[in-house]
Amino acid sequence: MKIYNLLLILVILVGLIACQKDDDSKDLSANIEKSPSALAVNNSSSAGVYKGILVGSSGYFKISVKNGSENISCNFVFDGKSAILTSNFLQNWKPGDPITEAVFSGTWDGKSVSLTFSCGANGSNPAISVNIPNHVVYASIVKELSTVLVKCYEGTYTVTNSQETYNGVWNFVVEGNSVVGYRADKEGNENYTGTVSGTTLTVNNKVFTITDTQVTGSFQDKDDLYTVTGKRSM
Repeated sequence: MKIYNLLLILVILVGLIACQKDDDSKDLSANIEKSPSALAVNNSSSAGVYKGILVGSSGYFKISVKNGSENISCNFVFDGKSAILTSNFLQNWKPGDPITEAVFSGTWDGKSVSLTFSCGANGSNPAISVNIPNHVVYASIVKELSTVLVKCYEGTYTVTNSQETYNGVWNFVVEGNSVVGYRADKEGNENYTGTVSGTTLTVNNKVFTITDTQVTGSFQDKDDLYTVTGKRSM
């Protein structure tokens, strides 16, 4: 009987561990999309889906503008805390019209935040600025097409030399084989571009390893050693 009870306890423990691992996996991939949510009818329209990243600290967002419904909103995540931003600036707008400085606003972490969004009549040249109290925020944004899933990555890096060690943030958006992003550390900030080929990410002639969920790598730049890590957030 004791042996039977022991075996029963072991079975229950294994089941609990398996469930915990499954729950952890779900948590890690909660916002990761497997296919484009943008509709084909909006591929050449100002309506549709726009995704991007934020630096200063770190975050990402997804703007949906009448993408199969009347919904006009922004799923906004910054420093791991989320908010839904809405806009009243597009009441007289219709798909195919340009969007000029439409303000999305809401409450994030108890603070009033806003995002100002513009794009051309066909969704080209999307632009964005973000206002978060006590933060200077830089952003990169891309329009998603029904044929190309846009992926958002958040990353950090450590710079080590003989005198000091310091950290930075580098976030980027992948659209097919193209990469646009922003990075910032105590030395300054800048936007950058790159390419993806298979599991190889190339930025400014530096090569990293990228998968559907993460990015890693390191490189030497004069006296500085950069160690890079990152994960896909959307």
